[in-house]
Amino acid sequence: MPGSDRVPAMDRGNGEATWPAVSADDWSARVPRLFAPAGVDYANVDLGFTTGPFDDPLVSRLHLVAITNPGELIVCTTVQDWRFLPGGTREPEESLPELVVRELLEEAGAVPVDDELILFGAHVADSRDPEPWRPHLAFPRALWAYGACRAEITGPPTCPPDGEQIVDVLTMPAEDAVEFMETTDQMMADAVRLAIAMGLV
Repeated sequence: MPGSDRVPAMDRGNGEATWPAVSADDWSARVPRLFAPAGVDYANVDLGFTTGPFDDPLVSRLHLVAITNPGELIVCTTVQDWRFLPGGTREPEESLPELVVRELLEEAGAVPVDDELILFGAHVADSRDPEPWRPHLAFPRALWAYGACRAEITGPPTCPPDGEQIVDVLTMPAEDAVEFMETTDQMMADAVRLAIAMGLV
């Protein structure tokens, strides 16, 4: 993966690990909208943004810049025409590598091609609710993280009944993916902008 030689290795078997920051640089000037404070009404949270380090138990969601070829990544489209990076909510007792395997298969029909997973950014989500949405998730502060990995599409997405219903799985150049997602998910579009700026794609 481009740039990965400067990223500390991750212990994928340690569910309590702290994942190091990819870089100590201030990236907010490169992708200012991503770092601006925001609210998400459907989740009733206030958001900030960080490039790490990341405390593993706080990660409640993970979406993936899943790289299929140099400079190309996977983007999914739902029946509602939501365009997004594969990923989703962590299940009880699920490690982040296990989440990667499950979500890639469910939403993209893809598998990771090696063990490398690089967390490079996360929304810091502070809940306004009196209790967590699901009891196993971090509360009142959680991380909605983004990771980069290598992946290969091996078949159609499995689309479990309680998951997103995917109608299209595309691979495209990273810059095209930014524009493709911009109309339906600006946060994910900006996350790809950050990955590009960091040299991860």
